[in-house]
Amino acid sequence: MINEYDIRVLPKVASAENFLKEFVAREKGLNLKDITAVRVLRRSIDARQRTVYVNLKVRVFVREQPLAPVLLQNNYHDVSDKPQVVVVGAGPAGLFAALRLIELDKRPIVLERGKNVNDRKRDIAQISRQHMVDPESNYSFGEGGAGAYSDGKLYTRSKKKGDVNRILSIFCAHGANPNILVDVHPHIGTDKLPDVIKNMRQRIIACGGEVHFQTKVTDLLVDNDEVKGVETHDGKTFLGPVILATGHSARDVYEMLYRKQITIEVRVLPSECVWSIRKCLSIKCNTIAPKEGASICLLPNIALLRKQRAGESIRFVCVPVVLWCLLQVDPNKWW
Repeated sequence: MINEYDIRVLPKVASAENFLKEFVAREKGLNLKDITAVRVLRRSIDARQRTVYVNLKVRVFVREQPLAPVLLQNNYHDVSDKPQVVVVGAGPAGLFAALRLIELDKRPIVLERGKNVNDRKRDIAQISRQHMVDPESNYSFGEGGAGAYSDGKLYTRSKKKGDVNRILSIFCAHGANPNILVDVHPHIGTDKLPDVIKNMRQRIIACGGEVHFQTKVTDLLVDNDEVKGVETHDGKTFLGPVILATGHSARDVYEMLYRKQITIEVRVLPSECVWSIRKCLSIKCNTIAPKEGASICLLPNIALLRKQRAGESIRFVCVPVVLWCLLQVDPNKWW
């Protein structure tokens, strides 16, 4: 027999399976000898009161042997002779895009303007020790992206963006602690994340892909309104479909897109979200038009943008930084 229970226990009880067996047997009226295993499915900590509790969702096996936990299987195979796709950026989006391309029988070519995750660590140390900043290798740029050396939390409030467990399983397959599969707020750890990132890179290369560091993309190769590839700072070209996974700090990429008259699509938010934000700020919104055809609304720490075209409904978006976007609208009509 297999049962699932939601229980609330002290940290000591949550720390070991034998304590959990005793607790479940006592609370649920089961024979302790009949409980063969207790598996934690979900875990969160409640520290709102003086006494700290751990909330658990557990699966209890009574007179049955549990199967060994199995991570989701990913179809990583040799793609060295397959059509190539250029991925610009080796942050989370770029690395996961490359792994997904391998599953889709495509050969990823990852181009990262910064250094690999180990060399990048030394550059970051120089920022605090000698006040020297490498513009291409710092907290924002380099393998692993902005979160590689500043954070390691992996949680989302969204329930509509796909299977988060699949992402966590991929991290575990590359060396992350399996505890992230059950924690409500999973945390790989900044000390462990670099090794996970390195393992993901090695997987890409082992499957026939390529990862190039200190390779800054400076231009898109466009022919007849179709992107054919990219050109890098040293004049090299990489041909194929292009995935831009540059993050929000690569301002030069947005400027390049503006010069080439390529529209930037951003996440859509309901209009009531934007109006609520504006109301909470309680300030007058100032607009500027830095270049012809481009408009932006500046607010403290966030930017609120609106785009409207013939036949389209109004779209509101909220992004955490100032973004240069091709917004063919009159700034005077924003509000």
